[in-house]
Amino acid sequence: MLYFKIRTVSGYACLQHARFDAPASVFLFSSRTDHAALTTHFMNLTTPALLFPAISLLLLAYTNRFLVLAQLIRHLHSQHRDNLPDVVVRQIDNLRIRITLMRRMQTMGVSSFLLCALSMFLVFIDMIEIAQYIFGLSILLLVISLLLSLYEILISTKAIEIELEMVEQDLQKRL
Repeated sequence: MLYFKIRTVSGYACLQHARFDAPASVFLFSSRTDHAALTTHFMNLTTPALLFPAISLLLLAYTNRFLVLAQLIRHLHSQHRDNLPDVVVRQIDNLRIRITLMRRMQTMGVSSFLLCALSMFLVFIDMIEIAQYIFGLSILLLVISLLLSLYEILISTKAIEIELEMVEQDLQKRL
């Protein structure tokens, strides 16, 4: 059995219906603007808080990738101090690009994290509309960080190809 009642949410009328055996509510809106106006007020502290674990894990992954790059650079330096073959020079150029990308990825990730925290604070002090824009910007920075990460992955495959060339050259020297 269903019953209907009219209630107002932030000055907008909406129709609510529920079953006696299931207290779930469903809202029906007369237009898209009513829906947009109602949903803007439903952002709470948990909305931006959802990104905190994702951004934290992402920054941890970026740090691990940076440490691997640093180790590779130290290895190249110790192995080829006197003689730098063309393959190593190409690999160094590749590593410079990757380090720059890592710096940008981490900058975007940290900025996203800070804006997410700012968004939570703005929700806390009841500045919902500004919090939503800041949260949207936080998501945008996170997406940019992920795109930079994808580009860095593509470049790292080139580094693996260069490493394979080095292995092939060593094999040719042995033959």
